[in-house]
Amino acid sequence: DIDALEAEQLTQNDAIALNTAKTGITTEQADIIANTSGVNTGDQDISGIAVNAANIATNATDIATNVAAIAAHNTADGDLSATNEIQDLQFSGGIITLSDDPDATTIDLSGYDDNAADDFDGDWTSLTNRPTGLDDGDDDTQYTAGTGLTLSGTEFSISDLAGDVTGPTNATVIADDAITTAKILDGAIIGGPGGKIADNSITASDLAPNSVNASEINADAVGTSELKVDAVETENILDGSVTPIKIEPGNNNQVLVTNSSGDVAWEDQTTNADTPGGALIRGIASTTSDYTLGPNDYTLIVYGNNDTISFPSTAVTGQIYVLKIMQNAKKNETNINYIDEEGDRENELKEKHTYTFQFDGTYWQLINKSQ
Repeated sequence: DIDALEAEQLTQNDAIALNTAKTGITTEQADIIANTSGVNTGDQDISGIAVNAANIATNATDIATNVAAIAAHNTADGDLSATNEIQDLQFSGGIITLSDDPDATTIDLSGYDDNAADDFDGDWTSLTNRPTGLDDGDDDTQYTAGTGLTLSGTEFSISDLAGDVTGPTNATVIADDAITTAKILDGAIIGGPGGKIADNSITASDLAPNSVNASEINADAVGTSELKVDAVETENILDGSVTPIKIEPGNNNQVLVTNSSGDVAWEDQTTNADTPGGALIRGIASTTSDYTLGPNDYTLIVYGNNDTISFPSTAVTGQIYVLKIMQNAKKNETNINYIDEEGDRENELKEKHTYTFQFDGTYWQLINKSQ
């Protein structure tokens, strides 16, 4: 009925007035709601009013709860910025992430060793392949300077050495090129018995041109036995330094000549010489086989057959040979082609003929042929 409806409305009005602060409804708005003038007082279906009133009461309660919660949150947060909030650093499965990260940035550590069991514990004995000299783990090794060394703090230096430098037979005590001329005492290196230079140890290749002067060579120090074959060449002999006194003497009445091998040798002076009275003295020989003429030959008597008479390859311009071919000495010849009286080249030596040859520096010329 109307009375009950009005009484209910008054109750709702009171409830609304009490919850105005919570619901945000002003007093003026509440008065408008409570004003029932103009309300149809006829029969009305008010069944929904009670339900709505209950919902309003519930909503008002929820609103009040939310308002209180928001106030508490604002107090705890300290500011009202949504971009300045507390974030959590998280690690899971080797991946590091940050909560509420707008860029969703991750740090992947899954490939790194996370086995603490094999980590170095900081103990010296836990290290492997320790150097032998450091195996005790200390740094107080004491050093002592040996012979010829000086130790100052942690630095070694070499002292001036007096006497011999010795060491193990298999050790390189002195470095290559370490000893210079200034380090060798004058007169310290000598030859001969007990000396420091081995026989035949110095060759021509070891001596620089003009490096050895006469003053460095002891008198009679260099003999034939001390010189290696071909060790001294012409350009190594000082001009005018070879005098007769430096030449090995020959025997009485000998002269120096060049033999058939080109070597200088002492030969008897009477072999090819003139006598004081004017007679000529020349060498003479005979043969029944092949024969090579030498510097001491002049006349050769040939008795054999089918033989070759060889002229020297080192003949001297003007040199003369006389060949007498005996009867029955057939088919003999020279090893060279001589120039005959007609200008032809021949090498035949006929029996019962005497040939005189002379060298012109290029060819052997037939000077005379007689029968």
